[in-house]
Amino acid sequence: MRTVAEREYGRQTVVELRYSPTCRASWVRIRFGATGDRIEIAGPDKESQSAEVADKYDAQNYLPTPMLAGGPEGMTACLVRADGGERHCFGR
Repeated sequence: MRTVAEREYGRQTVVELRYSPTCRASWVRIRFGATGDRIEIAGPDKESQSAEVADKYDAQNYLPTPMLAGGPEGMTACLVRADGGERHCFGR
């Protein structure tokens, strides 16, 4: 498993696009998000998965989305902020 792209938002929030060659799957994870923040991964075929920071425990640990089949090429990772709904996306 490896991080293939990442972004930092604000003072601590980190969003990573991850890939597992063993599983041949990609996912997104967040660390130090705020309660209510949502992360999403979308594939080139528009299939998507998401996860939401539910509480302090999720915010302080790595919270992943479910995996999507396929390598990181063409995948898009997004962070949707709870405070105002700002949407930040990046891809590989």
